[in-house]
This record gives sequence, structure tokens and C-alpha cells, in this order.
Amino acid sequence: MIEMLKAIEASDVTYRLGWTLIHSLWLGAGIAAALALVLAALRRGGALVRYGTACGALVLLVVGMGWTYWVIPARASRVPEAVRAVNEVPAVALPSVPLVMEQGVKEATRVEPAVVKPRATVAIAEVRETLGTRAEKMLSSVIPWMVLGWGAGVLILSVWQMSAWIAVRRLCVMTTQRVEAPVAEMVDRLKRRLRISSRVTVLQSMLAKVPMTIGWVRPVILLPASM
Repeated sequence: MIEMLKAIEASDVTYRLGWTLIHSLWLGAGIAAALALVLAALRRGGALVRYGTACGALVLLVVGMGWTYWVIPARASRVPEAVRAVNEVPAVALPSVPLVMEQGVKEATRVEPAVVKPRATVAIAEVRETLGTRAEKMLSSVIPWMVLGWGAGVLILSVWQMSAWIAVRRLCVMTTQRVEAPVAEMVDRLKRRLRISSRVTVLQSMLAKVPMTIGWVRPVILLPASM
């Protein structure tokens, strides 16, 4: 488990995804607030317009998260500018110094030039950490757990939604039959009044307890047989 967490933490994809999830909080809050204002202005508009506006907000959230993931720099490139500037200072060569022996100038030797290069650890210690830097370090330490929790949640909800979809689809094929002609004619009249051009299937079900509509591309209206 520890080795897996280390591998996840070292992954640049995990780093980007974790910060995308963090930024999605304020991004989603801003889009939700803007959507509430727009829906309030469109409260007298048609239901289709409000529905399209809400769907547009969801698309905007997905696009915003994708853009956030794209613009977040790689983990290796997130080095403070001050540290990067110090590390890029060229190496300094000390001048050679002649050494004179105590008995007289018999022979002089030269010390090879010494190369001094600033160390990154010293530069990092000299950089004053701001509040944002400390918060970034704290959040970076929990990003692997955050991504793991988010992935587990997505997996669980996906399995739950898939099982619910399979159960609903079974309602359309098990113990169902066509409704009587008067009910079908009433549905056709309502379709013309609502200007619905797509085909809508109406079935009576022995399992359904309340009227329900299933599907969007090929909608099905299920009516309880007891009705």
C-alpha cells in the first residue's frame, strides 16, 4: 500500500488531477452562482431554455476542469522563481594563488582553481515561505489520498448507476404490454399539443407502482397495470 501511494504521489498525472479537483471547488461554486442568477432571470422563460442553460453550465464545468488540468505545470517545474534564479547562477572560479616556500623562493606552485556553485538546499532555506506556499505544500501531501478517494467514489457510483440502469431497463421488457387504444390516442393528442415529434412508447407494467418515464433517445412511458 505504501509503495502504491509513493508511485501515485510521484506521478505527474496524479499531481495535475489532484490540483484540478481542488480548483474545481471554486470553479463549480462560481458556475453554480452564475447559473442561479441566469435561471432567476429566465424564470418566465420556457422549460426547454432553462434546461438548456443548466446543461450548458455542466458542459462549462467540464471544459473548465479540462482547461485547469492542461494549464497546471508539471511537478518538476513548480520550483519557486527565487530558487530557480539562484540555481542558474554560473559557477565561480577562484583565482590561482602562488604559494611561496618559507626557505625562499625556490619553487612556486599554483593551486588549481576551485569551483564554487550555490547549492539548491541553501537557496531553498533562504527563500521565505509565504502563506500560499505553505498551503500548497500541505495540500500536496494529501493529493494522493484525495485522488484515491475520488477514484473510488467514481467507481462505486458508476457501478451503482449501472446497476440501477439495468434494473430500469428490465422494467421495459418484463411483464409489460401495450396499452389500450384510448390511452394511446390520448398520448398522441398530448404529443401534438406539446409539439413532440419523437416516438414515445406507452406500456403498462405489472411491476411499476407509479407512472414513470424511462429513456431520452427512445422514451418509454410505463403505466401501472392497476391504473
